[in-house]
Amino acid sequence: MNTKKHIGDLHPEVKAWMSYVSYVKDELKVHNLRLEEIISKNTGREVMAHTEHFQNQFIRQNEACDELMHDLHKVEKSYSDLAANNPAAMHVAIDDETGLRDRVDTHRHIFEDLTHEFRAFLSKHM
Repeated sequence: MNTKKHIGDLHPEVKAWMSYVSYVKDELKVHNLRLEEIISKNTGREVMAHTEHFQNQFIRQNEACDELMHDLHKVEKSYSDLAANNPAAMHVAIDDETGLRDRVDTHRHIFEDLTHEFRAFLSKHM
C-alpha cells in the first residue's frame, strides 16, 4: 500500500539523506587514510587479509553512496519539476519515498556495523 506525503514533508527528509550520504563519503576517506597507516606499519599475513577486506568494503560502500546520491538527486529533480509546474507543490500529496527510505536505513546499518568492525580492528593494530 502506497502512503502519501506532502512534498513539503518529504523534501527535508531527502535533503537529510543527502547530507548523510555526503557524511559517509567523508568518513570513508578518513577510514581509507587510517587503513593506509595500518598497511604501512604492518605486513603480516593476517593484518593484510583484514586490510584487503576493509578496502573492498570501503569501495563497495563508496559505490553504494554514489548510487544512493544519484537516486536522491533524481527525486529532488522530480520535486523541482513538480514545483516549477505548480506553485502550491509543497502541499501536493505524492507517494512516500518508502523504498528510498528503506535503502538509506539499510545502508546506515551496514555502514555503522562496518565502522564498528573497523574501529575494533584499528584499536588492535594501531
